[in-house]
Amino acid sequence: ALLQYVAGLNAKVAKEIVDQREREGAFKSRADIKKVKGLGPKTFTQAAGFLRVYGSSESLDATAIHPESYKAAKTALDSFSFAEGAAALDSAEMATLRQKLAAAGVQVGDLTLNDIVESLRTAGRDPRETLLGVPPPILDPIGAGSAGSSKSGGGKA
Repeated sequence: ALLQYVAGLNAKVAKEIVDQREREGAFKSRADIKKVKGLGPKTFTQAAGFLRVYGSSESLDATAIHPESYKAAKTALDSFSFAEGAAALDSAEMATLRQKLAAAGVQVGDLTLNDIVESLRTAGRDPRETLLGVPPPILDPIGAGSAGSSKSGGGKA
Protein backbone atom coordinates (compact mmCIF):
# COMPACT_ATOMS: atom_id res chain seq x y z
CA ALA A 1 0.00 0.00 0.00
CA LEU A 2 1.24 3.47 -0.88
CA LEU A 3 0.18 4.83 2.50
CA GLN A 4 3.29 3.37 4.16
CA TYR A 5 5.45 5.73 2.06
CA VAL A 6 3.81 8.90 3.41
CA ALA A 7 6.23 10.95 5.50
CA GLY A 8 6.23 9.72 9.10
CA LEU A 9 4.25 6.55 8.40
CA ASN A 10 5.50 2.99 8.19
CA ALA A 11 3.85 -0.28 7.17
CA LYS A 12 2.48 -0.95 10.66
CA VAL A 13 0.87 2.48 11.13
CA ALA A 14 -0.42 2.46 7.54
CA LYS A 15 -2.10 -0.89 8.24
CA GLU A 16 -3.65 0.53 11.43
CA ILE A 17 -5.06 3.48 9.45
CA VAL A 18 -6.60 1.15 6.88
CA ASP A 19 -7.89 -1.26 9.56
CA GLN A 20 -9.54 1.57 11.51
CA ARG A 21 -11.11 2.96 8.33
CA GLU A 22 -12.50 -0.48 7.49
CA ARG A 23 -13.85 -0.98 11.04
CA GLU A 24 -15.33 2.49 11.57
CA GLY A 25 -15.81 3.89 8.08
CA ALA A 26 -14.23 6.95 6.54
CA PHE A 27 -12.49 9.43 8.79
CA LYS A 28 -14.65 12.46 9.53
CA SER A 29 -11.69 14.87 9.87
CA ARG A 30 -7.92 14.98 9.88
CA ALA A 31 -8.10 15.27 13.66
CA ASP A 32 -9.75 11.80 13.74
CA ILE A 33 -6.60 10.33 12.25
CA LYS A 34 -4.83 11.19 15.53
CA LYS A 35 -6.88 8.43 17.18
CA VAL A 36 -5.20 5.68 15.14
CA LYS A 37 -3.25 3.26 17.32
CA GLY A 38 0.48 3.84 16.96
CA LEU A 39 0.14 7.26 15.35
CA GLY A 40 1.59 9.77 17.80
CA PRO A 41 1.74 13.58 17.63
CA LYS A 42 5.08 13.71 15.81
CA THR A 43 3.95 11.18 13.23
CA PHE A 44 0.72 13.11 12.69
CA THR A 45 2.67 16.35 12.23
CA GLN A 46 4.82 14.71 9.54
CA ALA A 47 1.97 12.99 7.71
CA ALA A 48 -1.00 15.37 8.05
CA GLY A 49 -0.32 17.47 4.96
CA PHE A 50 -0.26 14.36 2.79
CA LEU A 51 -3.48 12.84 4.11
CA ARG A 52 -6.77 14.13 2.71
CA VAL A 53 -10.14 13.76 4.39
CA TYR A 54 -13.02 14.46 2.04
CA GLY A 55 -16.38 15.47 3.49
CA SER A 56 -14.87 16.92 6.68
CA SER A 57 -16.57 19.89 8.34
CA GLU A 58 -13.15 21.57 7.91
CA SER A 59 -12.85 22.06 4.15
CA LEU A 60 -9.07 22.48 4.42
CA ASP A 61 -8.82 18.81 5.48
CA ALA A 62 -9.28 17.90 1.80
CA THR A 63 -6.29 19.99 0.69
CA ALA A 64 -2.50 19.71 0.86
CA ILE A 65 -2.49 22.49 3.46
CA HIS A 66 -1.05 21.33 6.77
CA PRO A 67 -3.24 21.93 9.85
CA GLU A 68 -0.46 24.14 11.27
CA SER A 69 -1.13 26.52 8.35
CA TYR A 70 -4.93 26.62 8.57
CA LYS A 71 -4.94 30.11 10.12
CA ALA A 72 -2.84 31.47 7.25
CA ALA A 73 -5.06 29.67 4.72
CA LYS A 74 -8.24 31.07 6.28
CA THR A 75 -6.76 34.57 6.20
CA ALA A 76 -5.98 34.05 2.50
CA LEU A 77 -9.51 32.78 1.86
CA ASP A 78 -10.98 35.81 3.60
CA SER A 79 -8.77 38.12 1.52
CA PHE A 80 -9.05 36.71 -2.00
CA SER A 81 -11.39 34.64 -4.15
CA PHE A 82 -9.98 31.23 -5.00
CA ALA A 83 -12.65 29.98 -7.38
CA GLU A 84 -11.76 27.06 -9.60
CA GLY A 85 -9.49 28.21 -12.38
CA ALA A 86 -8.53 31.43 -10.55
CA ALA A 87 -5.30 33.00 -11.67
CA ALA A 88 -2.27 32.94 -9.41
CA LEU A 89 -1.85 35.95 -7.15
CA ASP A 90 0.49 38.58 -8.55
CA SER A 91 3.27 40.12 -6.47
CA ALA A 92 1.09 43.04 -5.29
CA GLU A 93 -1.64 40.65 -4.14
CA MET A 94 0.93 38.48 -2.36
CA ALA A 95 2.27 41.61 -0.61
CA THR A 96 -1.27 42.52 0.46
CA LEU A 97 -1.79 38.99 1.77
CA ARG A 98 1.50 39.20 3.68
CA GLN A 99 0.30 42.42 5.34
CA LYS A 100 -3.01 40.83 6.30
CA LEU A 101 -1.23 37.81 7.73
CA ALA A 102 1.08 40.05 9.76
CA ALA A 103 -1.92 42.03 11.04
CA ALA A 104 -3.53 38.74 12.08
CA GLY A 105 -0.34 37.70 13.88
CA VAL A 106 0.34 34.88 11.44
CA GLN A 107 3.93 34.22 10.42
CA VAL A 108 4.54 31.94 7.49
CA GLY A 109 7.50 31.56 5.15
CA ASP A 110 7.38 32.53 1.49
CA LEU A 111 7.50 28.94 0.22
CA THR A 112 4.75 27.84 2.61
CA LEU A 113 2.60 30.81 1.62
CA ASN A 114 3.08 30.01 -2.06
CA ASP A 115 2.08 26.39 -1.37
CA ILE A 116 -1.01 27.52 0.57
CA VAL A 117 -2.13 29.82 -2.24
CA GLU A 118 -1.55 27.10 -4.85
CA SER A 119 -3.46 24.55 -2.77
CA LEU A 120 -6.39 26.95 -2.42
CA ARG A 121 -6.37 27.60 -6.17
CA THR A 122 -6.42 23.87 -6.94
CA ALA A 123 -8.58 22.64 -4.06
CA GLY A 124 -10.61 19.58 -4.97
CA ARG A 125 -8.41 18.59 -7.87
CA ASP A 126 -6.72 15.22 -7.87
CA PRO A 127 -2.96 15.93 -7.96
CA ARG A 128 -2.52 13.00 -10.33
CA GLU A 129 -4.28 15.07 -13.01
CA THR A 130 -1.07 17.06 -13.47
CA LEU A 131 1.30 14.10 -13.59
CA LEU A 132 2.26 12.64 -16.93
CA GLY A 133 1.70 8.94 -17.37
CA VAL A 134 -0.36 8.48 -14.21
CA PRO A 135 -3.82 7.05 -14.91
CA PRO A 136 -6.90 8.62 -13.31
CA PRO A 137 -8.23 6.99 -10.13
CA ILE A 138 -10.36 3.92 -10.65
CA LEU A 139 -12.47 4.41 -7.53
CA ASP A 140 -13.99 7.44 -5.81
CA PRO A 141 -12.07 8.83 -2.83
CA ILE A 142 -12.87 6.99 0.39
CA GLY A 143 -16.31 7.97 1.59
CA ALA A 144 -17.20 9.90 -1.58
CA GLY A 145 -19.86 7.56 -2.79
CA SER A 146 -20.13 4.87 -0.23
CA ALA A 147 -20.47 4.57 3.51
CA GLY A 148 -17.33 2.48 3.85
CA SER A 149 -14.55 0.95 1.87
CA SER A 150 -14.33 -2.27 -0.04
CA LYS A 151 -12.33 -5.09 1.51
CA SER A 152 -11.78 -6.82 -1.79
CA GLY A 153 -8.86 -6.16 -4.08
CA GLY A 154 -5.34 -5.22 -3.18
CA GLY A 155 -5.57 -1.49 -3.88
CA LYS A 156 -5.95 -0.23 -0.33
CA ALA A 157 -4.34 3.13 0.31
